[in-house]
Amino acid sequence: MFRRLAIAGLLSVVGCCWARADFIDFRNASGTTTFGDTIDDKTAGASGLSVVGFPGLELSIIEIADNNPLAAPSVNANSGSFGVDRAGAVGTTGDTTDRFDANLSESVTLSFNRAVTVSSLSFQSFVSGEGFEFAGQTIASGTEFIFTTPFALAANQSFKLEATSGSIGFVGMDVTVTAVPEPSAFGFASVAYAGVFIQRRRRRSLR
Repeated sequence: MFRRLAIAGLLSVVGCCWARADFIDFRNASGTTTFGDTIDDKTAGASGLSVVGFPGLELSIIEIADNNPLAAPSVNANSGSFGVDRAGAVGTTGDTTDRFDANLSESVTLSFNRAVTVSSLSFQSFVSGEGFEFAGQTIASGTEFIFTTPFALAANQSFKLEATSGSIGFVGMDVTVTAVPEPSAFGFASVAYAGVFIQRRRRRSLR
């Protein structure tokens, strides 16, 4: 009996330590449910945004910046890419695009509620001569950037997306998330293994 419990305890720990790897799509594509649908038009302070395809993974918007101190910007996700909407002055529409515009000092600071590793980034309209930074790291131009070593982000660690030159659309990122075992899973396994140990000692004492 205790041996079965021990096996069940081990499976409970292993089962909750799954790793999920997939693409987080920041675009808002019609007819398809993506993370872009969730984050579109959000402003700074939005939190607990559920990431499509990753149960339990959430993203928060820590800050959205531009060069207009008089109005708060928002993020913009459409079928092409993801960027910042710079708020306009009174009576104007501002910059309503799906890109990060360096001349407008547009950037977004985000965080995940769980630790993730980022293996690649995807872009639209990121040509030679333009510059982009991800979490302080300079990214080479092109439609896809692959990290030589997956970029690790700790749980609740903030990271910034920012164009340093040009006008660049962000499409998404390939990430891997490893779930952390619940304390109850370890507790169940510990009790089961303790039972196996006690049972073995009793058998030895009866010999």
